[in-house]
Amino acid sequence: MSEQGFVHEFDDKETLSTHIVAYDGDAPVGTCRYYPLPDGEGEVFAVGRVAVGKSHRKSGLGSALVAAAELEIRLAGGKEIRISAQVRASAFYGKLGFVPYGEPYPEEHVPHIAMKKILQ
Repeated sequence: MSEQGFVHEFDDKETLSTHIVAYDGDAPVGTCRYYPLPDGEGEVFAVGRVAVGKSHRKSGLGSALVAAAELEIRLAGGKEIRISAQVRASAFYGKLGFVPYGEPYPEEHVPHIAMKKILQ
């Protein structure tokens, strides 16, 4: 988080979240989290805080982390995933089947866009 200058590294979603961490040996190299949205009746989940260390970027690890979260969400009965994507990363999520909705908005000084994926 410090790489991008975010101040609010921890939030009220931490206690609701399941974290997925990828390791290279003993070193953590990537992570993401997912959690059920309170208004989603157990069928709508959020995925966020997707981060991959510089040494492992462009390796497919980010896609693998999101896919792992999606699998767990499907197993939990999820029907939809929503994300708050940085606008500059929206093409990455688009390749994973997410579609934008709404207008871009600032989140901690960084432009974001809401995106979602309906699970079949």
